[in-house]
Amino acid sequence: MKDIRLFGFWLLAFETMGHYCVYRTSSAEGLRLALVGGSFIWVGLLIGISFTESWVKFKSTILERQVALDVGKLVFDALNTLELAIAISMLTLLHRFQPFQEKLWGIPLLMAFILGFQAFYLTPRLELRALFIVAEELSKKKHATRADEKTFKAYKVATTLKKMPPTWMHHLYVILEVLKIGLLLKYTELISL
Repeated sequence: MKDIRLFGFWLLAFETMGHYCVYRTSSAEGLRLALVGGSFIWVGLLIGISFTESWVKFKSTILERQVALDVGKLVFDALNTLELAIAISMLTLLHRFQPFQEKLWGIPLLMAFILGFQAFYLTPRLELRALFIVAEELSKKKHATRADEKTFKAYKVATTLKKMPPTWMHHLYVILEVLKIGLLLKYTELISL
């Protein structure tokens, strides 16, 4: 999470939405509405970014691979930031308005663990992998611009004395994205009963 302002803004937005739902209706019904709303926003972000934007940009005929990878790093940093804001908001609402019940707490806690693993372990390694790939792409470029040369040097320094993370980490990230969508949909079903 590199942009604390983005995190703060969305945390405030989701917290406000959740508290509004709880205070406008009965406490239990408002909490349910806020949790279902947060879950569907989260699912929408995952489908929109992880399963649409992330691969569509590579089909562009005019977007160079290194640019697509660089944009992808920024987009996934923003996605992780938004996901953390939603997760913290949901857990805060549960803590404030609902005593501990496994039915309500189990999936959000598991989601927080998965998200933390992705954001703080997998994403930095996948970003490093992207740096290796971009540096390799730029080294092969026949007519490099000054910006390309500057980027290549910076990325080469960033990858020096480091080993390129394995491909399976990317596959694990995708599997965890699918798992999160499934868990969020199951959660909305559980709290709607």
